[in-house]
Amino acid sequence: TETCIQGMDIWESTTQLDFFERVDNPEDATLTFVFDDTTSVTGICKILAWDQTTLTPLELEITLDATAVEEYQYGLYQVVFHELGHAIGFWRHSNDMGHCMNHSNLQAQPHPDEIRLARILYHMECYEDLGFLRDGRVYDYHE
Repeated sequence: TETCIQGMDIWESTTQLDFFERVDNPEDATLTFVFDDTTSVTGICKILAWDQTTLTPLELEITLDATAVEEYQYGLYQVVFHELGHAIGFWRHSNDMGHCMNHSNLQAQPHPDEIRLARILYHMECYEDLGFLRDGRVYDYHE
């Protein structure tokens, strides 16, 4: 849990934006973390519910497999940090090894390019036509 909070704090402090709100009741959360050691990936961010009009995610879940993380070269923090990037709007992976949104994230904080993009996404109107989101497909971030 502390690792998840640390990841959220880093995203917010580096971008100077408020992405996450802590709630007392888990049923009020729009982003939840699930620890499951039976998955085949280290982490995955799933959109569980969409607003069909604005194409805005309403409910997200980040599933983490701490057992699988131990088998790879990066730690749980990097996996959490990367998956939080998906949760704030980075739907695709970067090819740049210096970006935390690269498949093999080894970064402890976002690259300046990612900070700039996060700020753009944050201030974009939620009904902004992004085209590539309109096809209705569900994207698997770990293809």
